[in-house]
Amino acid sequence: MTRLKNEWLMNMEKEVKESQEHLVRLTGRNYRSLIDSTGWPASPQRVAIVPVTQGQGIIENFSFSVGAILREMGLDPFITKNTDVAGILEAREKNGEILFMADDHKFIAWNIRTCTMVDNDYATALGYVSALEGAAGPLEGKPVLVMGFGPLGREFRQILVHRGAEVSFFEQDKKKQQEIFELGHDVLSSKEDIKRFRYLVDATNTGNWLGEDLIHSEAWIAAPGVPLSLDHRSAEKFRDRLIHDLLQIGVASMLRLVL
Repeated sequence: MTRLKNEWLMNMEKEVKESQEHLVRLTGRNYRSLIDSTGWPASPQRVAIVPVTQGQGIIENFSFSVGAILREMGLDPFITKNTDVAGILEAREKNGEILFMADDHKFIAWNIRTCTMVDNDYATALGYVSALEGAAGPLEGKPVLVMGFGPLGREFRQILVHRGAEVSFFEQDKKKQQEIFELGHDVLSSKEDIKRFRYLVDATNTGNWLGEDLIHSEAWIAAPGVPLSLDHRSAEKFRDRLIHDLLQIGVASMLRLVL
């Protein structure tokens, strides 16, 4: 999980509506139906967002942004006044049944009633693969390039392999390259090879390095990685083939999986 910056999240209340509208235009799916088209629970559980101070501390707009996404999905979440363990206790005293919590290393949703816990990395990968399939069709038998083999890239690998995609990687770390080879996947030797792929997953955390000259003209791009790898010109050119947001798809998927 990349640590988000406060300034990135300042306009989430507005952006969450716009990003859902963009998602629907591209994929035909909204946040509720992104990974599961079955009926929405008649009475979703009460949701609490618990700020956590561990490590580098609280990102000022993070809890508010998570709340804005959940409200867009029709819930009425609350942010606890207390933090950490005291916040968990407060959430339970106020009948919170699903808790959203994040520190420097992990972002989870925890359904206390069902003892279900969902990690943001997995939920984000599943949400973006589902969105990519909504936009471009089933990925079975199709070559998909995953850029980056960190925690998020590993989650994408598992899901894409399960969906029957032919998965390759772009990764520059030598140790990770060896691990990818041992798992039976190809690793690109140069950035120029990226252009061969029509289906891209950006799981990197290095921004502004992917120019339009490196992208297939008909590429579909699922890009949860932040900062976005595409430079400004590429992001504009591929806007109608680019699935990207800071937090929304991951949070929506976490909620859907934990209900």
